[in-house]
Formats: sequence, structure tokens, C-alpha cells
Amino acid sequence: MIDWDQTRQFETFCNLVNGLKDGDDRLRFEIQDKRNEAQRHLAEMVEETKDLAIDYSQMQMAFSEAEIKKIRLNEPIQSSTWEKLFERITKMAADFFELHPNANKWPKRSEWPNTFFYRFALLQHLHFFYWIRNGSPIRLNAEKIRNDIVDLNFATFATFFDGVMTNDQKLRDLHLEAKVMLEEFILPLANKTNYRLN
Repeated sequence: MIDWDQTRQFETFCNLVNGLKDGDDRLRFEIQDKRNEAQRHLAEMVEETKDLAIDYSQMQMAFSEAEIKKIRLNEPIQSSTWEKLFERITKMAADFFELHPNANKWPKRSEWPNTFFYRFALLQHLHFFYWIRNGSPIRLNAEKIRNDIVDLNFATFATFFDGVMTNDQKLRDLHLEAKVMLEEFILPLANKTNYRLN
């Protein structure tokens, strides 16, 4: 998760920021272009993620009514439910590996929990649990969904480092849940001989 080339360019980045503060119009226009590109991307994400509640409704069908009730009431979950959850996380991570244009080499299965794809899939499912605990609403604000997906990216990156700096309690809770699951259950299992993720 560390890009050494970008790290070496940090001094250049600082010089550019100082140039912008000093009124360099070329830099101001370049930053405006990047801002416009980011806004276009975020607008596209609203369209791509607007049906997340429908997707979650389909995910919910994989769990029994008793399992959904325990999740909704935030009660202790049986091991069979955890196994089902881990199986679904693995399947989603495999789909990400398969569909991503830059994922040309799959890691060993025991290494999957150390990949961004796997950890994002974990956080996506924790977000799914959050949706269930909050009543499984079908009508969700499209921009709010988009913002949640962006937050899941931040939380995923944060699992590789020291945490996430935010005042957003939901984001902090999801990140903490992911860290606990990784450190207490998933990573210790992945280090065992003959470990299978599903």
C-alpha cells in the first residue's frame, strides 16, 4: 500500500503547493482541472451506486430470517452465520480480482486478507450489516450512498495503516469492526496451514 515513487515526489508536491500559494496561475488551472475531474467521477458514482439498497436486499436473501433478526438486534451471531459471511466476502473479493483491469496476477489464497479487494469486500459486508441494523430501507439518498462507498474506500485503506482520522462515527465504527475482525479472526486463520477462505 506504499507507493515509493509518489513518496519520493513529496518535496516536489510541497514546492507546487507553495507555488500555488504564491499565485502561480498555471498551478491554479491544473488544480481546477483535477477538481472538475473528481466532480465528474463523483457524479458518475451516484449513478453507479444508486441501486445499492436493491443489491443489499438480494444479499439479504442469503441469510435466514433468524440470522437477519440477530444482525438487526446486534445480538451475538452463530458460527454458521460467520462462515456464510466469510464465504460471501471471499466470493466478492474473487469477483473484484476477476473484473479489475489491473489485477492480472492473483495472490495465494492465504494472502487474500492482505489485499485491498478482500478488505473492501469485508467493509462492504459490514456496511450491509449496518443497513440491516437500521431497518433495511429501500429508498436511500443516492448521494449519501455514494458518500458511504467513498468512506468504505477510506476505511479500507486505513486497515493497512494506523487508523482513519474522521469525526464520522459510522465510518469510525465500520473501520473498527473491520480491524477487529481482521486481527482477531481472519488474519490468524490465514496464517494457519491448509487455511481455506471458503
